[in-house]
Amino acid sequence: MGWVLTKYEFSDEVVIAEFWNGATRVEIVDELARDLTAMNVHLHRRRTFPEPAAFIAEVRARHGLSQREFAGALGLDLRTLQNWEQGRNRPDTAVLNLVALFDRQPILVEDTAFESTP
Repeated sequence: MGWVLTKYEFSDEVVIAEFWNGATRVEIVDELARDLTAMNVHLHRRRTFPEPAAFIAEVRARHGLSQREFAGALGLDLRTLQNWEQGRNRPDTAVLNLVALFDRQPILVEDTAFESTP
């Protein structure tokens, strides 16, 4: 989970080793971001989910949904959601991004996941 520039990925450690020895990570990234912005190149850091079980449970609670309701809204099997919330299994990043999108735009996710019936 490093930085992405066009099609190339590199870790923070490589940036430190190859560009500015002695500078802090924040200084390096800030300097790189300024230089890239000046060249009309934009740098984005991928979102990480260090505790996916807690994240999923928090989003569900924030929307006042039961596990069954939340699984249904996302188009998931109830047992799958339960396993994620209990930390027995870890969802992939695409699912975590879907949960994050649901947190911001639940209607969009539901409209996308399910077809309307005439």
